[in-house]
Amino acid sequence: MPRRLLPLAILLSAALLSLSIAPLLAGPGSFTFALQGRAFPQVAVDPSNSKIVYLAGNDANQTPYVFKSFDSGNTWASLAAGLGQVTVNALAVSKLNSQLVYLGGYNFNTRTIALYQSTNGGSTWSTVAANLGDNSVQAIALDPRTPNLSYLALNHGVAKSTDGTNWSILSGLSGNNLQSLVIENSAIPILYAGMNAVSNPGVWKSADGGQTWASLNNGLPSGSVFYLALDPTIESTIFAGVASQPGQPAQIMKTVNSGQNWSSLIQTDALTALVVDPLNGLNVYYETQNGLYRSGDGGSNWVQILTSGGGGFSLDTVNPQTLYAGTNNGIATFTAAPPPAISATPTTVPISVQPTVTTPGGSGQSFTFAQTGHTVSGIWFDFLKTHGDTDNLGYPRTEVIRDALIQSQTVQYFQRLVLEYHPEQSPAYQLQRRLLGDILAPGADPAVDANNRPAGDAVYFPNLPNQGLGHFVANIAPDGSPTLFKAYFDSHGREDAFGYPKEEPKQRQLADEQIHWTQRFQAAVFEYHQQNDRDGSNPDGIPYRNFRVQLELLGDEYIARNNLPYR
Repeated sequence: MPRRLLPLAILLSAALLSLSIAPLLAGPGSFTFALQGRAFPQVAVDPSNSKIVYLAGNDANQTPYVFKSFDSGNTWASLAAGLGQVTVNALAVSKLNSQLVYLGGYNFNTRTIALYQSTNGGSTWSTVAANLGDNSVQAIALDPRTPNLSYLALNHGVAKSTDGTNWSILSGLSGNNLQSLVIENSAIPILYAGMNAVSNPGVWKSADGGQTWASLNNGLPSGSVFYLALDPTIESTIFAGVASQPGQPAQIMKTVNSGQNWSSLIQTDALTALVVDPLNGLNVYYETQNGLYRSGDGGSNWVQILTSGGGGFSLDTVNPQTLYAGTNNGIATFTAAPPPAISATPTTVPISVQPTVTTPGGSGQSFTFAQTGHTVSGIWFDFLKTHGDTDNLGYPRTEVIRDALIQSQTVQYFQRLVLEYHPEQSPAYQLQRRLLGDILAPGADPAVDANNRPAGDAVYFPNLPNQGLGHFVANIAPDGSPTLFKAYFDSHGREDAFGYPKEEPKQRQLADEQIHWTQRFQAAVFEYHQQNDRDGSNPDGIPYRNFRVQLELLGDEYIARNNLPYR
C-alpha cells in the first residue's frame, strides 16, 4: 500500500502528564559530590566535547584553582600552571577550538585586570589583555562562528579581540559597568549586555558586534542585571537575573522577542547561576546559596532538585545529559540513565495472532492508556518514561507479545516504533528499537560533502561503517529557515534513538496538506511544524513548542503495511 504521512500531534492526557518522569528531575540526594572543601563559582562544559568539564574558583588569598575532567566528572585533574592572583569571575571554552579556554576576573592586590588564556586545554595559562589596566572581567562571550573573536564584559565597558592576544575597549558602552554578556549564534555578532544599576541600568543590545548599543528595558525592574541566559534553540528568548546589588533577592525575567518586552517569572534568593538547557529551551535552571532549581516549561513553574548551592552551573549537550552544579563545598553531578542501542531487523515469518508474553518487571510500574486500551508495564514502562515518553514512542498498539512477523521475537508495538526484547543483552540494552525508517524507506541519499556545513549548529555523520551515512543533522534548513532537528536529536537520544540520518532535510506535504521540512533517519522521520513554534500552551496545558518537532507514526505505517490486527 502507498506510504502514508500521518498527523503526529498527540495531546497528552492529564493522567499521562502525572506519570511522565524526566530523568533530569532528580530529587535531593540524587547528585554525587567531588572535590569537597572548595567552592566552584565557575563551571563550563566544553561545547564540542561533552566529556570535558572545567571548574574554577579561588581561595581567600585570591589563589585560583582550576580542575578539569576528561570523563564527564568521574575524575578530576588540577590545572593551574601559569595562573597568578585573581578573584575568578568568568570561565569560557571555545566551541570552535576546544583547546582554547579563558579564565577572567580581577587582581585586587595590583588593581589590574586578570585575564588568562590557555591554548592547550588548560595545561598551561598565559596572561593576556594586560593593556586594559584597571578593569575587572565580569563575563566572557566567545563567538560560536568566528575563531578567536571574543568579547569581555568589564566594569568599564566592553573589550573585543579578534586574535585572543590583542584587546581593545569598544566605544559603545565605554565607562559603563557591565555585569553579564551573552552572544547569539549569528553571522554578524549580536550581543546582549546586562548592566550595573549605577551606570546605564538594564539590558542593552548590539546588532553590529558591539559598535553601537540600544537599551531594552520595557518591563525590567530597576536593579543590576547580574545574569543573562539565551535560549540556544530560540535565541529571541532570553532570561535575565536582576537584583538591587550582589547578595540581594533577585527577580528572574524573560523576553520572547529579543528584549522588546520583559515579564517576571519568579522572585528568589540571590542568584549564583542562571542557565538554559542547550538542548531544550523549556528547561531552565537557576542556582542560589540554598540549592539548584529547574523549570521544565520555560520558567512558569519551578522545582528544587538539589539542596546544596552557591556556585556556577552547566550541563552538557548529549543525551543522557549530565548536570554539573558548583557549590560552596565541591561539585555536584547527576547523569541520566543511558539509552539503549538499536538492532537491525531479523528474518520475517508468516503472520499469526500472537499471545501476550511476560518479561522482567523492572520498576514494577504500569499504566493503561485509555487512548488505545493497552498497558505498558515493567521494563517497557521504564523505557517509555526515560526515552521521550509518548513524544518518541506514541501510544501502545499491543501488549507485550510474540511478534507475528519475526520468529521468537518478543515485542511491543507503539504508534511510532516497535520495541524488541533482547534478554541476551545487559539490562540497559535489553529493549531495542526496530529500524523502521530503513524498513519502510530502504536506502539513503548519496553522501554530502562534510565541508559543506549547514548554517548554525550541525553534526556530520561520515559515510563509514558504524559511523554514519554521510549526512548532517542541523537546526537550520537549506533555505535558512529553522527546523530545530539537531536540538530534538540531541535531547531525545541521538543516534541511539533514531539511527543515522539518511538524507538532508527535504520539504514534503504532510497529512495537514501543508509543506513541512522533514528528514529521514534509520529509525524515525523528523517533521518541523512551524505553527507550534510559539509561546503559550494548548488546552491541556502543554507548551506548543513541545510539538514543533514531531516524529512520523512509523509504527502505525508498519502495522498497516503488514496488515497486522493491532489498533
